[in-house]
Amino acid sequence: KEKIIPLRGFWADASFFHVFSFTLISGNAATALQEPNSIVLTASSALKLFNDVDATGKLVQVDTTEYMVTGVVEDPPLNSHMKFDALGSFVTLDGPQVSQQDRNWLKWDNMWDNYVYILLPKKGDLNNIERSIAGISSEENKTIENSQISLYLEPLREIALSRNMSNSIGPTFDKSTVVTLGILTMIVIVSACFNYTNLSIARALRRTREVGIRKAIGASRRQVFFQFVFESIVFSILSLGFAYGMFLMVRSEFVSMNSTFQEMVTLKPTVESYLYFISFAILVGILAGVLPASFFSKINAARILKDFSSVKLFGQVNLRKTLIIFQYTLSVLFIVIVSIGYKQYRYSLYFDLGFETQNIYSIELQGNNSMPLIKELSEIPEVKQIAQANHVSSVGSNHTGNVLFKDASDSTIIYYNFVDQGYIPLHEHNLIAGENFKPVSSENRERSEIIINQQTVKWMQLSDPHQALGAELVIDGQKNTVIGVLEDFHYERVNYPIKNFAFMYDPKRFEIINLKIESADMPATINKIQTIWKKFDLIHPFAGTFYRDHIHNAYEKLSWAVKIFGSIAFLVISIATLGLLGMVIFTTEKRVKEISIRKILGATERNLVFLLSKGFVGLLLISSAIAIPCAYYFMDRLVFGKLVYRAPIDAMDLLTGTIVVMTIAILMIGAQTLKAARSNPSETLKNE
Repeated sequence: KEKIIPLRGFWADASFFHVFSFTLISGNAATALQEPNSIVLTASSALKLFNDVDATGKLVQVDTTEYMVTGVVEDPPLNSHMKFDALGSFVTLDGPQVSQQDRNWLKWDNMWDNYVYILLPKKGDLNNIERSIAGISSEENKTIENSQISLYLEPLREIALSRNMSNSIGPTFDKSTVVTLGILTMIVIVSACFNYTNLSIARALRRTREVGIRKAIGASRRQVFFQFVFESIVFSILSLGFAYGMFLMVRSEFVSMNSTFQEMVTLKPTVESYLYFISFAILVGILAGVLPASFFSKINAARILKDFSSVKLFGQVNLRKTLIIFQYTLSVLFIVIVSIGYKQYRYSLYFDLGFETQNIYSIELQGNNSMPLIKELSEIPEVKQIAQANHVSSVGSNHTGNVLFKDASDSTIIYYNFVDQGYIPLHEHNLIAGENFKPVSSENRERSEIIINQQTVKWMQLSDPHQALGAELVIDGQKNTVIGVLEDFHYERVNYPIKNFAFMYDPKRFEIINLKIESADMPATINKIQTIWKKFDLIHPFAGTFYRDHIHNAYEKLSWAVKIFGSIAFLVISIATLGLLGMVIFTTEKRVKEISIRKILGATERNLVFLLSKGFVGLLLISSAIAIPCAYYFMDRLVFGKLVYRAPIDAMDLLTGTIVVMTIAILMIGAQTLKAARSNPSETLKNE
């Protein structure tokens, strides 16, 4: 009737509900997608259209064609590999109702429009299946030129955690990122365990006499050992409760940091995950408590009650210093990584792309006719220029094709975008040879025309851009005449080198409108644009974004990584600082008599502060000497090693971590040692 809603979905064949486990609320799974013009709605789509989940047997109109609702399926869960509002029967595409003027979607070398899923028997021979698929590839490759396509199997359960193949049906998240997060988590936990060990041993001055007395009245070594392990487990479980509270506060912020997260996870714990967390907390408590428990359980009661100062905490191995060096090495390492990563992020955001992006606003057409919309948008005084394109450049979206020049036997890759005559002037591209596209109405195009970049001219082995004018390039079998040459610009993210690129003109391929806006009140201007959109499209929500926001989104993963590493750096520094504080307190308490005697003999507070803190400062310098080269190698060779355009790493980036950590540590050490240095010697020595 009159109710119109936007639906997104897939064409699916009759075996869809046999291969996948989506549950039909109504309808026959075997026949729901068997006949042409059949459609299966999700429960939420049925409610929107009919105010009722029971929609089977009713009619809906998709564009101008009527479809019979043959089933209603439960909404796909958030973490589903494929998300849809409706499924249309694949056989419909063979009917006259669906216009398929471009039959490229059925060609063997079109891997963008079709997906094949194979349900295997539990004991199926994968090698045999892969050999069969290889045979299909060999046969079908004969139907295409200049390309060879090979296929391989990918388990459905592994798709979500795999590399993005650019045409994935649903969101994917790189498995290496998840592994990296796990490793960073373990580093923080190990650092916390070391910290607990440090603090436990630092409390030895007070606890050893307690243990000595317990042993003197009959406590066994085993009882003492399990006492301290149990204390560690209790602390770990209490920490779990505190951590869970922090998790609830940061959960939404964490998920919103990455758009892929929002499509895949909610981070809502289950009963099973609670059990995992409690078990893990107990394990961490045991690991953190074993060393202190072993130390205290070995204490000789008679010796400790006679003279505490005779107790050696670590024998010949100075584990205390090793733990401090380890923690502060991590602290400096993470700060340096965050500093270099943030610098690269800023460098990428504000890199000169070779064309204008300031105050340019992109609107997704979402299938609408652009000309009436452009006519009304042009009447807004603040809109100075308008252009159309297929996609937004420099943010990771590109079309690629095989290009041939003259009689070359081998093709190479060329990247391209479809634009109109207004695009190059609007973005202020530098046209160094030839001419821009002309309005389609002013010329009868017998041949396709393209504008190429300088890199393509070099590939053509021409010394002068003007020599390329009139040349014929064959792109994916289509002949194109070069009418212009552009100065090279970054059509991809700055992570990648500039390669062969071309602008093409095809009004059927335009999907966005770019507006050049000059306005003193930008929100008011955007409201005008949205008002015009609503006149032309009551179905699709308005989708407009400033070009600079597109660029920010393009480097979302780098921004996310900087935030994650920054958060971990904060945790590691906090943990390390608490551990160092405990060791400083332990050291000053251990040397309190020495401090008093030195004061009596004339030592100043400055002398005492220097004496007590120089050992710790030395440990921090050792940590920096280890962390800085490691951080430099990690960022320079492993993380950013393959980037063509990158921010230089200078001495200040490397020293930032040392300066931050050293400042925090010296302030803390100075405060504690100054407190000890100002103590009254007579109060300390009166009982000796």
